[in-house]
Amino acid sequence: MDWVICIPSYHRSESIKSNTLAVLDSYNIPYDRIKIFVSPPEVETYKKSIPHIEIVPSIIGCIANRNFIRHYYPEGQRIVYMDDDIFDISSVCDFSESHENCHIFKKENLGKDFYKKQMRLPNLSSFLDYTFSILDKENANLAGIYPIKNGFFASHRYTTDLRYICGGLYLERNIHDIKLQGMEYSEDFERTCLFYKMNGKVIRVESVMLHTPYYKGQGGLVETRTIERSEEAQRLLASLYPDYLKVIPPTKSNRFWNLKIKRIKCSK
Repeated sequence: MDWVICIPSYHRSESIKSNTLAVLDSYNIPYDRIKIFVSPPEVETYKKSIPHIEIVPSIIGCIANRNFIRHYYPEGQRIVYMDDDIFDISSVCDFSESHENCHIFKKENLGKDFYKKQMRLPNLSSFLDYTFSILDKENANLAGIYPIKNGFFASHRYTTDLRYICGGLYLERNIHDIKLQGMEYSEDFERTCLFYKMNGKVIRVESVMLHTPYYKGQGGLVETRTIERSEEAQRLLASLYPDYLKVIPPTKSNRFWNLKIKRIKCSK
């Protein structure tokens, strides 16, 4: 399919090479299918560091950068959005026609000699083709993956009801008229709700999982995220989508404010 991979990036001109770009290289993704979108002051730094991939001057800010990308491409373009700090992709599906190896990941086989919790995604291109075909079939415009990197909880199904689509790796059939009203620290929740409200469904492929150090290291939103900003962002979004979201206060294991999506069945 005619999909492209777009990577918004900020202050990661070196680490992106050993993370997301290394992952794409391992899957033999052609360089002409990849573009990196950065703020104008960083363009030359990225070009020197990554001369073999096109660097596109964009706009600083997570939401603004993705909005720029949407208008960079025509309506209907198949776009894969990837974070710049991904270091692996796992799966409980081999994405072959026969699915002959997929039985080794089933929970009922736990404890058997051949059981495996998950494996590295065998073929990224096949997975992306498969997921875009689901979007076409379901007449939806947003798809994502299972948000927890633990194959024991993953499954072979895909869902169409309201479920969180994480921002690290997701797919869109491009629509220009998408306007997020919230803050940077919860844009993936807002995107999920906005597309669900628009289409009556979002697609989540439950067999694929991402390995990425969310909000760690340098660059990205790590540099500006605070407890106070996380609370402001979550409360704002919950007020914008009261039927879809509820605010989760900090816990012992997570000092930031968070959101939880209310379970709602596909409406179309």
